[in-house]
Order: sequence, then structure tokens, then C-alpha cells
Amino acid sequence: MAETYLDAVHLATAIAGGATQFWTGDAALARCSEVPVVVLAPPP
Repeated sequence: MAETYLDAVHLATAIAGGATQFWTGDAALARCSEVPVVVLAPPP
């Protein structure tokens, strides 16, 4: 759960900074509509 909070802070910073994409391993953040979120899959 702590990882989600840290990713949320990073996402908010990306939005405030005008990022064009946000890459994360947390699929829950994909619902963000302010910036396109790329959800990374773990390596096979």
C-alpha cells in the first residue's frame, strides 16, 4: 500500500510539472485522466 502513496505523489508531481506520460507498475493509477498513464508489466 505504501508504494501506491508514493506513486500518487509522483503522479501529482508529474501532472503539476506538465508531464506528457507517467510510467508506473500500479494499474490503479491508470484511471488518471490528467496525463496518460503507461502501466508496466513485470518481466516474464
